[in-house]
Amino acid sequence: YYGDIVGDGSSQATWFKEGIASFSFGEDSRVAAILASNGNDYASLNAAIGTGNESWVSAEQYASSYLAVKYLHSRIVASGQADGIKHMTTWIKTQFDTSSGASNSGINAYFSTFNIFKNGGGSFSGNADFISEFKGSDGYTFIQNLHNSGEFSNADTGSIRGSDEGGAVSLNSFDVVPD
Repeated sequence: YYGDIVGDGSSQATWFKEGIASFSFGEDSRVAAILASNGNDYASLNAAIGTGNESWVSAEQYASSYLAVKYLHSRIVASGQADGIKHMTTWIKTQFDTSSGASNSGINAYFSTFNIFKNGGGSFSGNADFISEFKGSDGYTFIQNLHNSGEFSNADTGSIRGSDEGGAVSLNSFDVVPD
């Protein structure tokens, strides 16, 4: 359901596709460079995600999508699914493998099936609600906290498998994608 990963019949969710790709490798160095050049303007970086459906052309969009998936991962973990984004993508694949259809298999269906908590209370109603929260103060604070903790400047790339996300060791770019 690549063309309808949200499950609403119209959303492309470019943010999710690009963010998953970035989260696999880690984009902390890109985020750090952007924040250094824009004076730590977290709101501007968050806003680069747009509606999440645009074509991706700028470093800020890629960084924003990476951070959105990182934020989503944290919200899934906080909601009781220890594998975070892996839980979500495994569920989506299982739904696809059982021919459940896009509307029963996408981002919106995942949010309603697993009751993923918002940081300030309540649960996400779907993709648009998630994007709205990410672009708001909760997403801003999430990025600010990562920056202030030094996560964007440590030895780990920010990969889903690295120490920043609970992995046993710090993974640099050579560790994430070995020769």
